Amino acid sequence: MPVEGGGFHIKAATMPGAPAYFAAKTNANFPGNPKAHDLPTVQGAILLFDATNGCPLAIMDSAEETALRTGATTGDLHHAIDCGAFACDEVHAELGDIVARRKPGRQSEAEAILFDSSGVALGDVAAAALVCERAIELGGGASIRLTD
Repeated sequence: MPVEGGGFHIKAATMPGAPAYFAAKTNANFPGNPKAHDLPTVQGAILLFDATNGCPLAIMDSAEETALRTGATTGDLHHAIDCGAFACDEVHAELGDIVARRKPGRQSEAEAILFDSSGVALGDVAAAALVCERAIELGGGASIRLTD
């Protein structure tokens, strides 16, 4: 959803199994935030639910802090092209082309593979479920009852 100065991205998915989970992630992406407001470009939250009864299980931060701590690069390919990290003619293929063998994968260790998994909501559910389960095991986080 575009808004002045940025936009919001919403992704949702279910993960079957025992236990089964549903997660919805909403991220705000405002590229001007660091300079204009001293805020991160990406801010957001993940809501995690029990997919068998709808019970809310967790609300988690989904900002880019982890990527900044690990030195990972985040963002869409067009952002990398816009800032000069890549040129359009340097992009060899999309993942689907490589998986479907329409184009070859890496031919040497000198070649890099970039993969943006931000469009795969199932990964968000799996990560949120793991974080929630570990937090419960370790007694971390804050517990707030959201239902009567």
